[in-house]
Amino acid sequence: MARRFLEDHPTAKIVVRERNLGLNQNIVQGITTALTAVPFTVVLEEDVIPQPGLFEYLAQAEAAYRNEARVFSIAAFHPIVNDEGPLTTFFSRRFFCWGWATWADRWQSMLPRLKGTTWPYEHYWQIPSCMGTDCQWAHRQHRMGRKAMTWDRLLALWTLKHDLLHLCPSTRLTANIGLDGSGENCTADDPAQRLFKSANSVDGAVWEFPKKLSPTEAMDEKIRAYFTNKSRGYWDQIRKRLNYELARMRGLKKYGL
Repeated sequence: MARRFLEDHPTAKIVVRERNLGLNQNIVQGITTALTAVPFTVVLEEDVIPQPGLFEYLAQAEAAYRNEARVFSIAAFHPIVNDEGPLTTFFSRRFFCWGWATWADRWQSMLPRLKGTTWPYEHYWQIPSCMGTDCQWAHRQHRMGRKAMTWDRLLALWTLKHDLLHLCPSTRLTANIGLDGSGENCTADDPAQRLFKSANSVDGAVWEFPKKLSPTEAMDEKIRAYFTNKSRGYWDQIRKRLNYELARMRGLKKYGL
């Protein structure tokens, strides 16, 4: 796949790791590498599929907030959207990683915190309720000494602590195809699969951006309710982890590993 990509894009650069760094380090180091070469980058993981018009949206937003240091990221996906309304944007306190972009200076300001093991809140109950309960779960796992895929939640909490904002679109501009039960994000019975697998083309659209740098409280309340309902406590997290491990073992057996 990498060779085929280079044939179509001969000026592209592919970075190959000498060893498996794990999810957290690989993503953080990959973004850091990209932003040492360019002032602004788009982050798409392997299971995130961009829709037509995504990059035009990101380019318009980058130009609008290039000099606004409080705007940390531009999201391409948001779970609480209105696909039937006009193409608008809003600010959220919550960071979303299923397709996003950021600037080198803003990333560098957060990088030391992502490399360390310090969380911005000492106790999980100190995390503001607007983040939902999944960040509290990740915090508890960390305090218990368990390694977890938490780079995105750690970044979400540090940007919240520093009162930074994330621009979100009114429609989904990426789809996540890693929802077959074998991945980290969703098990096969997750009711959100249909939502995450769908996205919309906005090719040629001209976007409206808010001039006031402040979060949309009504949307953040919906985010809190969504992530609180999605987490559903310890037993659901345990069930989800067991399903993940069973799916992973079935995959290893299928491929003779």
